[in-house]
Amino acid sequence: LASCVGLSIDLFFKEILFDLAEKLEVDITSYNSGTFSEISKSIITLLEKNFSKDTCYIFIEEIPIGSNVDVKEFAEKMFSLIISKSLLKGMENIRFILSSINSPVSYVQNYNQKVFQYFKFIELSYWEEQVIFKLIDLIETDFKYTLVSKSKQDLVKSAKGSPRFVKKVYRSVYYLDKSDEITVS
Repeated sequence: LASCVGLSIDLFFKEILFDLAEKLEVDITSYNSGTFSEISKSIITLLEKNFSKDTCYIFIEEIPIGSNVDVKEFAEKMFSLIISKSLLKGMENIRFILSSINSPVSYVQNYNQKVFQYFKFIELSYWEEQVIFKLIDLIETDFKYTLVSKSKQDLVKSAKGSPRFVKKVYRSVYYLDKSDEITVS
């Protein structure tokens, strides 16, 4: 969902529907896709027709949500989708795996405790410095790009355990085609 920055939460789910249809090479013009309820039903129908009784993992990464209001709305709608899917026979092996910087756990309402039967929430910690250095080695090996030692050390400190930060710096260095200390700094 990284390409959905600035879109409404309902449009996130529409994007999920479109991406699934594209991956499955299914024409979804016959699917209703207006309100969240219609989009949700279309997603479930698509999954049911293509994966009923199969094992399927759907990864939704880079959920671009910043405000607490949006996180709450996305979480509630995702919980609704998952619970609706779970009520259908043959759909128990269809799993959603989501990644986000913001944790949705605090938005599970008392009436929605059933969510914990269907979701396992795992909070990941930031990476340790030696692991970040291994990531740097991997990137430099694959891209045949090497930063000077001081720049690497500064990068690890600036990253504060975030592999995303490191990848972003290397992506910028690669596209700018400059790996000197001033550019990296």
